[in-house]
Parts: sequence; structure tokens; C-alpha cells
Amino acid sequence: MENICTVTTKEMVIRRISPSVTLALRRSILRPHLSIKECRHEGDSNAETRHFGAYENAELIGVASVFKAVPPNGDQADSWRLRGMAVSEKARNSGSGKKLLAHCIDYANTQNGNIFWCYARITAIPFYEKYGFKINGVAFDFPHVGPVKLMIKPLIQ
Repeated sequence: MENICTVTTKEMVIRRISPSVTLALRRSILRPHLSIKECRHEGDSNAETRHFGAYENAELIGVASVFKAVPPNGDQADSWRLRGMAVSEKARNSGSGKKLLAHCIDYANTQNGNIFWCYARITAIPFYEKYGFKINGVAFDFPHVGPVKLMIKPLIQ
């Protein structure tokens, strides 16, 4: 596996991981009512999909996946979607989520992305707004998740 996009800080290391490494944390934080198998996302194994893990003292504390995908509200070429971002309970409010999100955005920028987007749970909207995401549309129920809103951030070109 290529070793690009590895970020190291005093407290945390972010590196590329395999899709299977995302599943336990994805399940425990985002979908505890589902089985591990049900926490796999369509496209997890696609060649262009990237999965990143945030580690603190060799312990996985955060995961996020990014892949090229057009947002449902348009035909923006070179759009990248964030999916399955989860940070462990004990790492919340430590800046880990911010660093993991920034890493994912930086990766999309290196791929010449124009738009970065996600479906944000209602409770996570303020987090994404702090980092330049804007709500696009009304809330709707996402299967096995609950109410979400589409959020979009323009990328640097």
C-alpha cells in the first residue's frame, strides 16, 4: 500500500488504512445497531477510495473514508465525498476530528477536487460549519443513520 499522505503530530499520526480497519470504529460510533458486515459502504474497495486512520499511541482513535463522487444536487466534476468519519468517545474534543477532516480535505485537494461534501448528522453540523462546509438542502432520513443534511465545501484550486 502506498505511503502518501501520512501526517504525524506530537499527539497523533494519520495514515492510510485498509477498508477493513475502519469497520470496528465505524460500527461502534456510527452504527452500533448494525453488524460489522452491515457497516461496509458501497465503494469501500474501489481503487480510488482512500481510508485514513488517526492513531494516538498506536491506538486507532478516528477513521474517515474519501472517494470521488458527484453530490446529489448537481454535476460538479471532480467532487470528493467524505463518508464514515468517526472519532472514538475518548478522543472527542481533542482536535483529532479536526486534524482527520483536514487530512481528508487536503487529500481531495491533491487530487484536484473542486468540491468536498458529506451527509452530516444533525448533531455534527456545527462541527462541519466550523471548517467551511455549508448546508445544501433540507434534512432527510438516511437509512440506519437518521436525519442528515447535505453539506458542501469548495476546495482550493
